[in-house]
Amino acid sequence: MTTTGPSPASQLSSVEANGWAALLAQLLQSNQPLPGGLEAAAREVAPSRLSRAFAAAAEQLRAGKSLEEVLQGPSRFSRPVRALLVAGVCSTDLAVSLEEVIQLERTARALRRRIVMNLAYPALLMLMLVALFVFFTLAVVPELASMYRDFEVRVPVQTQLWIGVAEGGPWLLIAHLAGVAGLFALVCLFSGVPAVRHTLNRFPLLGPLARWSGLARFVRLLALLIERRVPLAVAVELAGEGSRDADLGDASRVVARRAAAGCPLDQSIQRLPQFPESMQGILRWGQGSGTLPQALRILAQVLEGRVEAQLVLLRMLVPPFTFLIILGGLLTMIAALVLPIVSLIERLT
Repeated sequence: MTTTGPSPASQLSSVEANGWAALLAQLLQSNQPLPGGLEAAAREVAPSRLSRAFAAAAEQLRAGKSLEEVLQGPSRFSRPVRALLVAGVCSTDLAVSLEEVIQLERTARALRRRIVMNLAYPALLMLMLVALFVFFTLAVVPELASMYRDFEVRVPVQTQLWIGVAEGGPWLLIAHLAGVAGLFALVCLFSGVPAVRHTLNRFPLLGPLARWSGLARFVRLLALLIERRVPLAVAVELAGEGSRDADLGDASRVVARRAAAGCPLDQSIQRLPQFPESMQGILRWGQGSGTLPQALRILAQVLEGRVEAQLVLLRMLVPPFTFLIILGGLLTMIAALVLPIVSLIERLT
């Protein structure tokens, strides 16, 4: 049976596609025959989607397909990256295009790692607070509630609420926690909807971070596509898709329609909240001087500077806010447990 490449169900992840591109760049720079190099890589890599992609590409090349046709095959790369690589084949600098694709992916992964590192410790502390709440709810509060009833102690509102959760049993507690987890899952699931992503991008701290990083990726990808002579309207739409921001991707389609109608890029982004007004001056200068890709790279550096500033702000604000939340939670739990006991002691004395 002839191998036709990864199916849509087994599409390469960004890391796997990055590995595919890195190997191809290495083979091109070393002037090795592509089919033989891909077959050797398929044998060396453990059986996976990546090894099957290597073998499929080698078989297609041996069958007489051009490298451009192989790169245009479905499910190997995203549309923007595929357009960039195909343009690189046409302009005979595919190795450079591959290196630029790899650098884009490395930058995106490095940013994700930094965000995770900044949020991991606060998230761990919050989980410990939740675990403490669950322990007291299941093991301590029911016994205290029974004692309060026996002595007819009046309890404050927060204690009544906590007793209500405890008396609902573990299933009620699980339902509450599942509801919170389900809400988070829904937000992640529908983050690809432009209206939802638009709302998420307005959240404090993480919203601007996602917005500026997506816009920086959009601008860098747009610069690469324009340098490879991809038509402006097509390049804008592909860069919006490659930004991984549904809100920005939706706006980029509006910009692409304006650009296809003949509007310059600086005018095409006007009155769109996804693009800050400060972009227009830099784009106007780049268009006027015939150096639009260089202007876009300058703009990308400015946006990446905003990302760095937002990361510093995140690192400065998240730990104290987390401390205040945990302190407030602990004080609330202590007050809910201790105040009725103090009232009981006063009655007995």
